[in-house]
Amino acid sequence: MLELDPATLRVALVAVLATTLLLFYAVTYRITRAPFVGHWCLALLCLGGGTMLYVLNGTPAQRWANPVGNAVVVLGLSFAVSGARTLRGLRTPSWWLGVPPLMALGASWWDDAATNVWSGAEVVLGLVGVLSWIAATTLWTDRRGGVARLQRVVGAAGALFGTYYLLRLTFFVLLGPDDELFRRLFGSVPTTLAITVLLIAITFTVAALHTEQQTLELQVRASRDGLTGLLNRQEFLRLAEVEARLLARARRPAAVVLADIDHFKQVNDRFGHDAGDQVLCTFAARSRQALRSTDLLGRYGGEEFVFLLPGASTAEAGHVMHDVRQQVAHAEADGPRVTASFGVAALEPGASVGEAIAAADAALYRAKAQGRDRVVLAEG
Repeated sequence: MLELDPATLRVALVAVLATTLLLFYAVTYRITRAPFVGHWCLALLCLGGGTMLYVLNGTPAQRWANPVGNAVVVLGLSFAVSGARTLRGLRTPSWWLGVPPLMALGASWWDDAATNVWSGAEVVLGLVGVLSWIAATTLWTDRRGGVARLQRVVGAAGALFGTYYLLRLTFFVLLGPDDELFRRLFGSVPTTLAITVLLIAITFTVAALHTEQQTLELQVRASRDGLTGLLNRQEFLRLAEVEARLLARARRPAAVVLADIDHFKQVNDRFGHDAGDQVLCTFAARSRQALRSTDLLGRYGGEEFVFLLPGASTAEAGHVMHDVRQQVAHAEADGPRVTASFGVAALEPGASVGEAIAAADAALYRAKAQGRDRVVLAEG
């Protein structure tokens, strides 16, 4: 039966990882500079570098190459964890990249590294397995939609990688590295083949994940107001029409509100546009606090904001807007204090959102005419 040479396989793995890294760097990271992609590039670099050092096993250089190779491989897994946390928007403590590799280095160095190719194996295999599972769990527990589905694919691959290494550790402790079953399932040859397949699969999935994330970010930018983070006018109207159709089928009421910050031009003229921007952001924040998760809120244009409250009557929406009006008037902010006026109209089943907004706009005009800083319900 044909025997595969571990050293040759490792060189082949390094060649594959180097090619994958170069393509991944050139096509993905160099263009976007996304932090989690950069961490995965460093992970591939470390895994390839550590594997290359293992080729020196059986030579006089094994004394230092084996411990350093183990440390570099563990560092690669630390970068994978850091990348997973970056994707979730979490910070990774600086010691995280130093402590696990130093543990692997110390365990290998003091375990007769000059003659024992498995020096520090219990610690190294355990660290690789645990770090892989930490990265997998970090990705898997992200409950956001869309991109999170691909994250869970990467997480599943990471969990498979970690499980393989934890099983490898278990069989190493129970049977020893010279056992025939261990060599067939978890020796250098099957491990190198498994790592090659898994790392290529993970890398291509990470590339797809990055593409999905970019698409999602573009969608968010296209649908959100850049200053306040609220829905922009086009996205609000699109979502409101969808909600209106659902409400019409269920024969449920809804209310549309148009709000305008009073004397906003004077704020800009007297205090400057930075102060005006702060007023807009404060109004948006106070409004969000008063709304339910099912309500829609968007910036309609300039200092105007638009609300959709599904299931609410005009009277109920009016009470909510009174709360918003009071919070805005008494907001603790560094900028000027302002007031706001509100026009409330019903969105009748079967009516268009545009008609409801027009009615709310007429009520808002009456609120301005009556002295501002008030909530007025549409007539009829």
